[in-house]
Amino acid sequence: MKYKDSEEFRRALDQKLKEQAEHNGRNQDFVRLQVQVAIERFMARIDPDVAMIKGGAATMYTVPNAPHTRDVDLIISDKIVAALGLDKMTSDDRADELHGPSA
Repeated sequence: MKYKDSEEFRRALDQKLKEQAEHNGRNQDFVRLQVQVAIERFMARIDPDVAMIKGGAATMYTVPNAPHTRDVDLIISDKIVAALGLDKMTSDDRADELHGPSA
């Protein structure tokens, strides 16, 4: 579904996450689900030729019922020079309307 702007997308996403949290029967699930979506969308942008996900984030998606994490650990490829910034490690071509603050 295409949304007219990022605010409309965010409202729809929050509504879906609230419904899922209510279905799960725990209040804290809403925040956990928000974090999970943000981590998933960040991980979708990682170029596997540049970096690899490790630690809790990798475990969360490979081990059933693993505990959730609030951060993403990356191993950066030797091909990347030390001065290369995080914005160069991700692509912005996903049509998911999740954008960080403008620089």
